[in-house]
Parts: sequence; C-alpha cells; structure tokens
Amino acid sequence: MFCRLALKWMKRKLAANILSILGMVSLIQAASAHPINFNTSSDYVVPLIKWAVRESSTDIWRSHDPNLSTELIGYHEFKTEVHIEGNLDEFKYLVLRFYGPLSAYKLYWDDQLMLENGIVSNTANNEQAGQLLQTIKLPRRITTPGSHTIRLTASNWANGITHPLLKNNFGLKFTYIGYGHILAASESRAILSITLGAGVLVLTALFSLVLFYSGNTYRSYVLLSIFCLLNVAVLLIQYVELYFPVKMGHYTLFSMLLILLIALKGVYLCYFFSHHFNLGWKKISFAILLIASVVSIIYINSDFNFFLMTTIATLFAGYAAFHRRVGSLSSFIGLLGMIAVYVITNQFPLTPGYAYGSIFFAYAMIFSIGKQIKRTNQAKHRLELKSAQLEMAMLKKSIQPHFIMNTLLSIISWLEEQPKIAADLIHALAKEFRIVSDVSSKNEITVKEELELCENHLQIMSLRKGTQYSLVKNNLPLDYKIPPMIFHTLLENGLTHAFQPGEKGTFWLSYSSDDGVHKFTLENNGSHVSLNGNSPEGMGLTFVKSQLRLRYHDEWGLTTGLVDDKWVVEIRLYRS
Repeated sequence: MFCRLALKWMKRKLAANILSILGMVSLIQAASAHPINFNTSSDYVVPLIKWAVRESSTDIWRSHDPNLSTELIGYHEFKTEVHIEGNLDEFKYLVLRFYGPLSAYKLYWDDQLMLENGIVSNTANNEQAGQLLQTIKLPRRITTPGSHTIRLTASNWANGITHPLLKNNFGLKFTYIGYGHILAASESRAILSITLGAGVLVLTALFSLVLFYSGNTYRSYVLLSIFCLLNVAVLLIQYVELYFPVKMGHYTLFSMLLILLIALKGVYLCYFFSHHFNLGWKKISFAILLIASVVSIIYINSDFNFFLMTTIATLFAGYAAFHRRVGSLSSFIGLLGMIAVYVITNQFPLTPGYAYGSIFFAYAMIFSIGKQIKRTNQAKHRLELKSAQLEMAMLKKSIQPHFIMNTLLSIISWLEEQPKIAADLIHALAKEFRIVSDVSSKNEITVKEELELCENHLQIMSLRKGTQYSLVKNNLPLDYKIPPMIFHTLLENGLTHAFQPGEKGTFWLSYSSDDGVHKFTLENNGSHVSLNGNSPEGMGLTFVKSQLRLRYHDEWGLTTGLVDDKWVVEIRLYRS
C-alpha cells in the first residue's frame, strides 16, 4: 500500500519535472489525434501520447494508454506514428527524449535502429536494465516531411522482479519529440536554477551554523541550517537523475531517498519557526509535523506537501509577527515570497523561479537575523550603560566620603591653631558641596563649570595641606560639554599620589583638536610622579573611565604616563 502510493506520487512529481525541463510552449495534443503531428514552424516540443502495443511480432497491434505502461511486465513491442509538417531549418535538428519508459529497450525510427538502452530479453535472467534518461539526436536526413514510425522492442522484467513493491518504470507517458536547441536551452535554465538555488542555500546554511556556534541566543539556527542543506540534497538528487546516466535498477533508492528528504525539509522549516519564536509546544511538534509531512507526500504529492508545510511555517511566523517577536515580520514576508514564486512559476522546483524563491527567502531570513542581532546589541548596550551607571554610583559613594572625612579632620586641626584658615576651609568646602550637588546629577556639564569645581578643590587642598596648588589653563573651550567631575577626580588623584606633604604643585590643563579628535591633557610636576609608572589603576581613574564609557561608549581613549618628568593624563574624545 505504502509503496504503491509512493509510486503514484513519483509519477506526478516526475511529470511536473519533465514538463519543466522540456520547456513546453506548444499545446499538448489530444489523445485521440493519430498520427501525432509535429509542425516545424509552430511546434517546439510534442509529447508522444498515442501508442500501440503487442506481445510478439506475430500478435495484432492494439491501442495502448501510456499511463498503463507500469502494468506491463515482460517482453513487448510498442509503436507510434509521427507526422512532420514542413521542412526543418538547416541549423535545427529534432531529438527524441525518453525518461525511464521501461527496463530495457531498442529504439527504431522507420525500422532504423537508433538506440540500445540496456539488454532486451524474453527472460528475466538475461535482461540488463538500461539508463533512466535517454536523448536521441535524429539525423536531418531521416526527419523529412511526412509520416514516420517510432518503434520500441522492450522488456520490463526488472520492474516486476527486482522491485515488486515499488516499481520504478514510468511507462511511455514521458516521451517527447522536439527541437534539440529548445531542450538544450531548457536544460541550461534548469542547471542555472539548481546552481543558484543550491549556492544560496549553502551560504545560508553556513551563515546559520556560524550563528549557532556564536551562543545560546542563536541556537535555533541549526534547524534552519538543516532545512537549507536538505533542500540542497533534494536539488542534487534531481540533478543527478536528469543529467547523469542513472541505472533504472538504482532508481528505487533515489525515489525513496527523495521522498524522505522532501518530507524532512518541510518538517525542519516548520520546526525552526516554532522553536525560534518559542511557541511553547516545540517538544511535541517535531513528531506531529513529521507525520503530517509524510502523509501529505504519500497520499497526495510533493506539491501539496510544499504548500502544506510552508503554510504551517507561515502561520507560525504570522503568529509571532502578531505578537511583535523580533525578526518575525521579515520571516513572514520571506515565506509568503516563496509561495508567491511557486504560484507564479508553477514549475517548482527545477526552474529559475525556485532559485529566485530561495534567494528571496534567504535574504528575508538574513534581514530577520540582522534585526535580531541589532536588538541583541541594543539590549547589551543598555546593560552596559546600566552597569556603568551602577559602577559610577558606587565609586561616587566611595570617593566623596573619603574626601569629606579628610577635610573635616583638617578643619578640626586648623580650628585650634588658625581659626581664620579653618573658616576659609569651611566656606570652600561648602562651595564645593554646592557645586558637586549641582553637577553630580547631570550627564554633562561645560568645561567652565568643571574648572570652577577644580579651582575650588585646589583651594581646599591648599588650605588643608598648608601649601599652594595652582591650575594653568591653556586654550580650553569653556562651552564644550564633558561628563562631570572627570578633571576634578584626576586633580584629586594627582594631589594624593604626586606631591609630598607641604610641596607646592602646579597642574597644566590644555586642549587641542585635530580631524575631529578632541584632546584634553592634564599634567603635574609632583616630585613623586616617578613612583607612579607601574602603580595599579586606582579608584579615581576607574571612576573617570566609567564616566567616559557611559557618555562616549567606545569613542574615547585615555592614556597615562611619564613625559619629561611630568605625570601626564591624556583624554581623547572622538566625537563632539
């Protein structure tokens, strides 16, 4: 039962393929027409649809329906009449195309032997099966206007004995006469279709595998890769069937393998979308989809299987698009495009239309993947910003109490010795609190505001340490906006690590711009700068980098080091 239904499917499938390959542009002639007419000026390819059959040379010829050839086992003779109307162009020639009509046969044109395909025999033991596809070029001298007889002496033992359940013969219904250049052009289009379609599918499969290995976010793309590779396998098998000398005895294996691959590729297409968009029932969907795919092929045909499985996948993508899943709309459009190309060409799969459909679907999926990657990067960026914000908040909480504690201890000390200095220190500290309170909640402040905070801080530190610290400014853009407290933190860091107690100090802050790169350079001449060359990154520098990362992402740079006995910190900003 299963094999007979599989044979039925193969007949329909091969009929569609052969019509595509032949590129038929003339109308199929009525079965009652006898003899078959071929008009050299209006016909291009004509099917040989009217045959007569007999069991031996002594029997009477009787009418034969080509659709029933699969029921004929043993030795038979067939003949049909072809009437050529008009003369052939001197640069054109006719060919006969036979696609798997019988196990073995000899072909005669007007009793002239044209082809021996295998070894014909009256007994099963002596028969040798021939090739699946045969194309016979007819010499111009024998394709003259008028009626001609095509005769076959054939045996069909291999189909009845070697493959009793799945017969691999297709009778005489896939036999044609036509112009050789038309058939060659049709074959070229089919080869182009297979090459383009397979090439695009292979690239899509490789790209999907790269995504699969890149992380858990894209694990489902291994299913898309399998779908693409199964499609490539289907194309290659059909190509081998049509353009390589496949033995009739091997065709059963090709048929069963083709059925399996077509069933699986539809399943993996649907399973990919159900898994990729997390539809919630992917654990049981594979078995259900496989049953649906196999049943649709066996009981109907591959065309119905294509529509059924692609429609299911389209419903999955449509459901995901309705719920605004990332990349679902592009996938939905890609699947609709595949169906549209199928309907328009109606020659799936061995046509350029199949390649175009594959390319359309592949581009749609790549666009969908691109949107997913973009959304993933955006989410990652938001997490990085959040992390930077938390890191900055923690650093602020660590830096400010340290500074306040030391300043209060200095005020206590000066209150006993010099109350005026203590009072000035309190006023300066209050001013710094006010400035810090104003700027700390902002994402950006002007260089002018930052300088006011820095100079006030140097005043506090001068009073605390009983010395003099100064800031020399050079070419600074006062209205340029920067993250708050970056120079302030670097000054505090320099005061802590570069100067001895009581040592005077000078800081130089300069600005330059070249080709869109804004450069701020902070230097100091502390006597301890030579000790900082291999020092680990402190909390202050970590805070500055966190601020720059939060504001400028990756478009900044910061370097530190000794230059001419000065400690230099250089900040580069790559955008305004």
